[in-house]
Amino acid sequence: MSKLKDKVLGLAAFAMVIIVGMAITSNPTLKSKAAEFAFFMRQNPILGIVLHAGFSTAITVSGVPFSLVDLGAAWVYGFTASMGMLLFSKTLGSILCFVVARSGF
Repeated sequence: MSKLKDKVLGLAAFAMVIIVGMAITSNPTLKSKAAEFAFFMRQNPILGIVLHAGFSTAITVSGVPFSLVDLGAAWVYGFTASMGMLLFSKTLGSILCFVVARSGF
């Protein structure tokens, strides 16, 4: 019975993630802010790289799904730059997760 309960709770949690994601991405205000931020990153590429690294690292450490940040980087920057940015921020995020796990928090 416990396995069935775990499966139902897992399915419900997955459904909630999908519902919240759909609600967030269908918001026109958020879409316009995301477009403004992408334009800002194109106008200020170095600052955009720094901001992406900060956001992506924070999101990786927090456990929040990070695909939108990564998709934004891929859209604004070329393939090589995007892959380098993703490698850096995910590696840094993983290192920080490891440090937090080992420190006993």
